[in-house]
Amino acid sequence: MEARGGPTARPSHSQRNRAPRVPTVDIALDYGKRFSADTRTGANERALTWLFGSYPANVDHQQVLVKVVALNGLYSTNVFAVTDMADHICGLGIDPALKAGDLAVADRIAALPTSGLRHYSFATKYCSWHQPERFPIYDNLVERLLWSYQRHSHFGDFKRDDLQDYSRYVAAIRSFMARFGLSGLTFKQVDEFLWLSARELYPQKKHSSDRAR
Repeated sequence: MEARGGPTARPSHSQRNRAPRVPTVDIALDYGKRFSADTRTGANERALTWLFGSYPANVDHQQVLVKVVALNGLYSTNVFAVTDMADHICGLGIDPALKAGDLAVADRIAALPTSGLRHYSFATKYCSWHQPERFPIYDNLVERLLWSYQRHSHFGDFKRDDLQDYSRYVAAIRSFMARFGLSGLTFKQVDEFLWLSARELYPQKKHSSDRAR
């Protein structure tokens, strides 16, 4: 799993057992404002919004490579073979599946044949930046916090390992939103709340305001 902003310190016993803050729409929106106002996370998001909006298709190798490099660099998703990933994505013909919101496309992107590695976090981000209303972002900090909410508030029928299955992860996010009255928000707004909250709960060994995952 990739990390956003570097490795996190091992949580203390009190951190592991502390109930996370009960979210509300107002709290989530406030976290979103903080995220956008940050000089680094906000700037990164605006740059990616422009890039993916300028090159929405995934057939031209040069355009896809630029998106892969930018996303991987700004989110620290540990895709080292970026050219291979761009080749891989171009060969998949993913645009119809992205438009339709087919969650299986994330797994197809994640499985990079040349490395044999599964770039799960990168793939969900790549899908999300094309269709944010259909594909929520996965990363390890959000997974950790989501599981903490599950332990304390039990909002869905899933185990932590299930979150490595993207369709189960999306279902868990939807259940979380329903449980806490956040269904009127977007996946992106909920993701920003979860990520910032997780960063507060699980301090990093080396502080970084980059939205790295």
